[in-house]
Amino acid sequence: MQGHLLIGPPSSGKTTFAKLLSPIINAEVISTDSIREEIYGNSKKQGEWSEIKLVIEKNIFKYLNQKKFFIFDATNCKRSWRLEITQNSNFSEKVDWIGWWLKTPLEKCIEWNKRRDNIVENKIIENLYYCLNQPHFSPSNIEGFKVVKLIDPSKEIINENFIQNEIKSISKSIIQSRRKYPKVEELHDYSNLIDFERLIYLIKYLSQHPYDIESRNLLLKNSTNFIKEKFGDCYADYQKINLDLNWLEQNHFFHGGENRPIKVDFSNTKIINSGGWPYTARKERFLQTMHLLRHILQNPFDYSEFDENIYVLLTKRLSITHTLKEDRKVKEDCEKILRPYFLKEKNTKHKRGYCIGNSLLNKSQLKDLCLYLDQASKKLGDTNAQTLHSILSKRLQLGGILTEDINPIRIFANHSIIDKGSTNIYSLASDIKNGKNKKIIFGINELEESITNGNRIVIERFKSASKFSDSRSGEIYPIWPLQLIFNNIAWYLAYEDYKGSVADFGLIEVERLDRIAIKSIEINNIRNSLKRKKTFEMLNKFMEISGGIYFGTDLNIQKKIFNSSQKNIDLDLFVKVRFLASEKIYKFLREGLQRYPSNQIRISKPLKEDNWSVTNKKVFILNPDAKNEYPFPIEIYLPPWTVEKDIDFQRWLFGFGSEIKIESPISLKAKHIQFAQDIKSSYK
Repeated sequence: MQGHLLIGPPSSGKTTFAKLLSPIINAEVISTDSIREEIYGNSKKQGEWSEIKLVIEKNIFKYLNQKKFFIFDATNCKRSWRLEITQNSNFSEKVDWIGWWLKTPLEKCIEWNKRRDNIVENKIIENLYYCLNQPHFSPSNIEGFKVVKLIDPSKEIINENFIQNEIKSISKSIIQSRRKYPKVEELHDYSNLIDFERLIYLIKYLSQHPYDIESRNLLLKNSTNFIKEKFGDCYADYQKINLDLNWLEQNHFFHGGENRPIKVDFSNTKIINSGGWPYTARKERFLQTMHLLRHILQNPFDYSEFDENIYVLLTKRLSITHTLKEDRKVKEDCEKILRPYFLKEKNTKHKRGYCIGNSLLNKSQLKDLCLYLDQASKKLGDTNAQTLHSILSKRLQLGGILTEDINPIRIFANHSIIDKGSTNIYSLASDIKNGKNKKIIFGINELEESITNGNRIVIERFKSASKFSDSRSGEIYPIWPLQLIFNNIAWYLAYEDYKGSVADFGLIEVERLDRIAIKSIEINNIRNSLKRKKTFEMLNKFMEISGGIYFGTDLNIQKKIFNSSQKNIDLDLFVKVRFLASEKIYKFLREGLQRYPSNQIRISKPLKEDNWSVTNKKVFILNPDAKNEYPFPIEIYLPPWTVEKDIDFQRWLFGFGSEIKIESPISLKAKHIQFAQDIKSSYK
């Protein structure tokens, strides 16, 4: 049985052509305009496509049962609309689809539109015209047509003789095209164009959105809606998309397995195509294409620094499916699959590799991340951030997502005070890499690897570095490295003292990176994961309760504080810092409640005439004294090491100057007074 599909924008001459073609081939005409008139009483009303499609399929079934040819008269300008009929309908009879593409020039369509009874907006004609004429998505036999005939009514005299001659040529065209058809045993589940494109669009969705196996139902729902909205109803089959997702998972598209062969069979999909086939219809070619897509998904912008031809390079990477002489096949896949389906960015640069989508983040988030890394590398002096920013920015530029002249929305006001070029070449803050000196230099990469693996390392504290009362100037000693911390002005290493190898845990300390060097890494000395977890918990708790990175030198005090209840700390182990504040400082402090945990601070209530409302009644519990010059009491419970020796804490508190009066502890009050006297005496 034959089904004739007319293709062309409004006013291209389809209806006129259908009237001429119908008696010649003895076919019935199915017109969407007539169906809309029948359903809605107005051919102009678009209505619901699902309702219209039901009537279309009902009529096709009727004519197939009657052994009658039929002509489907509609614009059919989008591929999804054509596939809806040629490959997404389960007809009782095999249908040989003939496409009649009326390639009437746009200007002529607009001119003829003026003569219609039902005039269509020019904008609609233009949109459908350009949609129809997309190079890769124009009508062709790969959509299931036996043949697609191109006709220009503006140039040809369309009459009975002309149509008769065109019909005679159809058989010849079909015979010629059949020579290129794959054999049945060469086909697979994705041989049909509609199935292949649905899989491609699912990959496109997954490349642009997070993939979370725990929310599979939501993923299927969102991907189905995405495919339906972006590409058409014919692809939006929830059950088939679920099968597609299974196939992608089984073939390791989301994780590892790059060297594992991709497998495909002929079990899930019924081959319904009776016309032409896409070039990926053959198993071998499909598998080669999928191996290429998987490689690019997992290795975006894979290229050689030696300017090797990108297609040759990719062929080498795909040795599992390609011989070294098949770079032309890779190039063809790039031209027929990558470019039309994935590479839509105008600024995309392909000479140095390809990238599909933007993985887990959207474009805006990727830009923000790149600019954040830029700030981290420049302001914080983070060596690894510099490397990561260099890679990411280059790839985003290649992908057309990032331009070189973009300005960051957020910046860091603070920055590292360490000049890497002036530090000791052996320090962990130095830019010097291995290989430039006779001695082996362990840098930040080796340190991070040791932290990750749980290795013990031996460090040296430079004699030339600044000395504090408890610093280990010039010492060489083993430690368990825990974490890298940026604090105020520089990067620091938090570590556990080596005594942790014999005791439950050792002293938690912190040292600035430019003041230390790694002397050796004990590869075989690895801390077990449980002890490492406990030590990290200690570090995090100490930073939280201290409001800084100084934790003293007394292991027993650290043990007692850590072993106290996590939720309700033992305040008997802490020192109460109490001071009275002026109105100015009170307003400042009540706005910054995150400096210390809420269970460690007590703040004055506001005065009665203050219109500020209390936000946390567990914190604002102290009573103010309106008669006092400093009416607002503040109490902070801190570890003894913070109160006694933490320079950052004292700088913060003493920085309020004469706006506060310290009441306790007496030792801290004395330091504050001495601090003020020393400043005064220096100006005598």
